[in-house]
Amino acid sequence: MDITIPLQPNSGELRPQHNPPGFSGTRENALEHDPDDTTMVNIRVETIQYGKYAGQPAALIILRFIARFRPGIKRLRSFHISIEYRHDAEGVEQPKVVALAPEDCRGKIFTEEREFSASAELGVPLGLPDLTANAGIQRSSAMTREHEMRLSGWRRSSADAPDNIAVWDCVEAKKAAKGVLPNFRALMIVKHSENEPFHAVLRLDVDRGVWNAGTKLFDWLTLFGKREDDPLLFDPRQPLGTPVAVEDFRDLDLDELVKLQPIPVLPSGYN
Repeated sequence: MDITIPLQPNSGELRPQHNPPGFSGTRENALEHDPDDTTMVNIRVETIQYGKYAGQPAALIILRFIARFRPGIKRLRSFHISIEYRHDAEGVEQPKVVALAPEDCRGKIFTEEREFSASAELGVPLGLPDLTANAGIQRSSAMTREHEMRLSGWRRSSADAPDNIAVWDCVEAKKAAKGVLPNFRALMIVKHSENEPFHAVLRLDVDRGVWNAGTKLFDWLTLFGKREDDPLLFDPRQPLGTPVAVEDFRDLDLDELVKLQPIPVLPSGYN
């Protein structure tokens, strides 16, 4: 009997990213959800640098989160990513996320303006039969409400280790319905046992919608990514990417490091 093993993920599944055999360092492509040619969620490793935080061994980890989709037809209305750090060796204190960025970002996507008016009339007798004057009172007001896209990051603990999980959560601005933040950089400083390798497990929860022309609504598919991907491996002897010039990670300006460079102005002649 022939057995066929599908290599491509079905809709709503993660594309498995495997560690190369015999390679102890982490891979550059951390996680990928790629159900078709117009939608993709990808987490890539930009920098892994080993050093000190307040004099203790720590790793500076910078990731790039990328979400791509076709506006109008397909969109991602939310995502939730958690990254749990663990030491493989028994009896070793588990890694701890001591700092991360961004923690809270907001962007105005849509401004909604509403006007309210109310009126009342009161009949006032003028002294003659069937003759009254109407005195009118009218009041109007306006309300402006801004709908924001929010990106929130925080640390949390697992059942047996404190602050060993980093989380980022993004939800679209509901009134705008333009999807989630398409591109951002995330940073973590993780304390670990000296000279001990450790790993990270990434979990992804995404709400993805496809426009249904028949119902005029989005058909939503929720993706839960648990352990489909191999864990990211961290070896203090194998840094990755461009290092940051600093003696102690505690002195870093984290908000400055996660900023993305603006798109340059195009030369004359380009639209």
